[in-house]
Amino acid sequence: MTRLREEFRCKKFGFYCDYEDAKLFYRTEYSENRLVYLIYRAAMFLYQIGWFLAYYIYGGINNPSGIQFSYLYLTLWGNAINAIYFMLSLILAIIGYVNRGNFMIDYSKGLIVFRSIVWTLHSVGQTGAIIITIVYWVALAPAAAPGTLDDPFNIHQHAINSVVYLIEIFVVAFPMHVLHFVYPMIFGVVYIVATLIYHATGITSAVYPILNWQDSPGVAVGYSVGCIVGCSVIHFVMYLLHAVRRWLNKKCCSTRDPLTSNRHLAYTNSGFAMENNNEKSLPYGAA
Repeated sequence: MTRLREEFRCKKFGFYCDYEDAKLFYRTEYSENRLVYLIYRAAMFLYQIGWFLAYYIYGGINNPSGIQFSYLYLTLWGNAINAIYFMLSLILAIIGYVNRGNFMIDYSKGLIVFRSIVWTLHSVGQTGAIIITIVYWVALAPAAAPGTLDDPFNIHQHAINSVVYLIEIFVVAFPMHVLHFVYPMIFGVVYIVATLIYHATGITSAVYPILNWQDSPGVAVGYSVGCIVGCSVIHFVMYLLHAVRRWLNKKCCSTRDPLTSNRHLAYTNSGFAMENNNEKSLPYGAA
């Protein structure tokens, strides 16, 4: 409960990391071996980018009109976020592997900003994936055309997308903050504004049957508000799963690094100095 109360401090809206938290972006929860983490990242990226490209290649050949208007749909927005997140996560894993043992690299302003972008996409991607899955199977799937539900692309975009992030939440050691729910909410608001622009410019008033600004604006507002508010609920659930993962790791295995557990980095007027003592690591890094 003390940790949970700490999560509601205003600074948790940001991307503040101390030395120990920064290391979590380069490893799995259960191993400090950065090569293992890099292999995992590469596999996840190849899976995501493979499906992303396959959808557009296959659709471009067999359904070019559908691909032309794919930008209208939240599902494709979510897929794009996923592809970008897993690509940037792989790059971050490569940086962490190449610079393993170089503590100073984590103080680079550029790396702090890059890590914060990945962290933001992590929150947006996982919450967005769960929202997309729930809304599709509850509100849209019952009225889907015959043969749509068992289409491989449909299954990947509306079911496997959430499975991938559940794997992420239990494997990757990324820290999470409750107050980061604002970022998936902002993503949701941006999408709703985009649908209003589609409506105002005459592109379409009904991206989805439940989001028809012309014929059922009240229903559209209700679903929009519900999904945006739902982002906070889903994000909190994911935070609890993240807490379960940390608890399991604490109970089942220890990932403490004996070579660095008694060290911390201190910033002085003359630069960085490594000190071997038992003091708590000084915090750093805000983007």
